[in-house]
Amino acid sequence: MALMEWEFSEGSGDEGQFMPTGKVIETLRRHLARNEVDEAVALYETCVQQTVGHELWQEFSSASTPMRKAIANLFYRARDYQRAGDACEQLKEWSAAARAYAADHNWIKAAECVQQAGDIARAARMYQQGGQAKKAAELYYKADLLLDAAEALEIAGDLVAAGQLFLRAGDRQRAAHALARVTLQDPRFLKAVGMLAELLVQMKRPDLAIQRLSGVVLQNQPIQDGTHAALAYRLGELVTEAGASATARQAYERVRTFDPSYRDVSARLQRLAPDRPPTGSAPALRSGTLGPQVVAGPPAAPEYDDMQTMLPTDPFAPPPPGLAPLQRHTFVQRMSGYDVLKRLPIFDELSLDEMKAFYGVCEKTVFQPGEVVIEQGQPGTGLFIVRQGRLLVTQVRPDGGETELAVVPSGQYVGEMSLVDDVPTSARVSAAERVKALRVTKSRFEQFMYTHERTALRIYRSFVKTLSSRLRDQNARRGTAARRR
Repeated sequence: MALMEWEFSEGSGDEGQFMPTGKVIETLRRHLARNEVDEAVALYETCVQQTVGHELWQEFSSASTPMRKAIANLFYRARDYQRAGDACEQLKEWSAAARAYAADHNWIKAAECVQQAGDIARAARMYQQGGQAKKAAELYYKADLLLDAAEALEIAGDLVAAGQLFLRAGDRQRAAHALARVTLQDPRFLKAVGMLAELLVQMKRPDLAIQRLSGVVLQNQPIQDGTHAALAYRLGELVTEAGASATARQAYERVRTFDPSYRDVSARLQRLAPDRPPTGSAPALRSGTLGPQVVAGPPAAPEYDDMQTMLPTDPFAPPPPGLAPLQRHTFVQRMSGYDVLKRLPIFDELSLDEMKAFYGVCEKTVFQPGEVVIEQGQPGTGLFIVRQGRLLVTQVRPDGGETELAVVPSGQYVGEMSLVDDVPTSARVSAAERVKALRVTKSRFEQFMYTHERTALRIYRSFVKTLSSRLRDQNARRGTAARRR
């Protein structure tokens, strides 16, 4: 022990004096032995240099178990959270170690300790807070929290596995949204297109399924493998149902060129009739850069046994070896509502890439006339950005009536404070008419912030500016009202 080193101590019995390090350690040991925790904490936390912490840690390694627990408690009470966490780990006090590491914002170490304690779901949340979304997803999956696992995979950028888990959890809309964003660079791109096409058919949108399949089939490029052939075959089925024999023939010919014995492709080519004009409920087709498109009367979705084999059973399995890249991509997904999002003042400082990343956490939602979006007296549920229609802000009176306070038109937002505060709302927000909106829930907002620190700083700075502006306006109104009185 370094007895000749010196510490300057304030707030102890030797206030304003230099004390030998050895004396400080001896005093701390005596306080702890007598269970004088407050005195020990007051002495420890007022020592300027770090030597005392180092020496006390050396003391910890050779102390008895009761003294080691006392030292760990001292570290935590004095807010030396890193050493407290290390000490509790050595004692195998996993929950206490996790609390210490969490207080130090060391989320990964906290997650490891919580996992040791057996709380898998909480460990997953901490891994996610620490930026390890993929690890979080694995634990959520292990805990059978499929939606949480899917959201974590979406944040981690594994959109294929995210789409698969959203589907297993029964959320077809979010599964389709994730699969639609899979890029050509992903080696599972073709399989994702096949899964997305089947989802769209199930959702009564075969027109969109045809667009997706056309983008990877109707190109000046031969079929590459069995997956590519399955997509072309499926396109042939859909456009045949739609009455577009010429397009079906083109798709089937590509399959037959790849493999003449593929399923019943030769028989299907022989059975194809000339294109028929649209009649009654039969959908019409038009050609364009996106390939044929159904514009009316979607047919019933046919059975497709290959859908469940388009992706692997295990969403965490490594991706297969990449295929030869497609030469061109004939469609680009548009981010509907993005134009409204980017005009909001709270996102003024974000770059394009940051805006696109934030758009990924937005959910499209629709409210019918009179539907309550935010209830007065209840914690807010998230940020709502109006794309179309109007929201009505009212104050509910004790007699049950409502006093109109404001109207939130298209291009404006409401509920942003619920993203940073859980206090009950002071007004009711309802749809004045049919409203289309983008919604950002608090949980998804927090997940985004944990993994996009620089973006989070800019958004919070915008929040502060908005609040400051509102406070100035409110003070000005109060001043005007006071002068009038």
